[in-house]
Amino acid sequence: MKSLSSNAQVTSDDVRIRFLFPKYVQRITEIQQLAKDERLTVNQDSESDFWQFVEFDRRMGEGDIVLMDNGNLRLVWNDQKGSHLGLQFLGNQQVQYVIFKQRKPGKPISRVMGRDTFEGVREQIKSFELKSLLYPRRMKIHLQMTM
Repeated sequence: MKSLSSNAQVTSDDVRIRFLFPKYVQRITEIQQLAKDERLTVNQDSESDFWQFVEFDRRMGEGDIVLMDNGNLRLVWNDQKGSHLGLQFLGNQQVQYVIFKQRKPGKPISRVMGRDTFEGVREQIKSFELKSLLYPRRMKIHLQMTM
């Protein structure tokens, strides 16, 4: 997917993205306007990687998007247990990640940071058991019919 700020014609991919991720579209539009007002630039490669990453797994819960000083987008998830995942999209499907995770109650929080590919970051998410952070539980509704 190209950048939302691109002047190119809107494609079916753009329409799908706007339908599937309206909050992300709204936030990136806000970031682009703020960047313009502050004479900053949003890195188009970072934005493209962001869209590729979130579209890969549509079940992923929404994180917070911030614009870094270098123009890259960063996607962040936090929970009340102190877990944290921050992903800065660098372009070329490279991600700088920061993970905070308390593996056992009462034990120190593990802090890890690095740089990896999309697939490598997914492996880090799996190994640090961050599924509950990224995939919030959805309430299941069971209907029971009585006769």
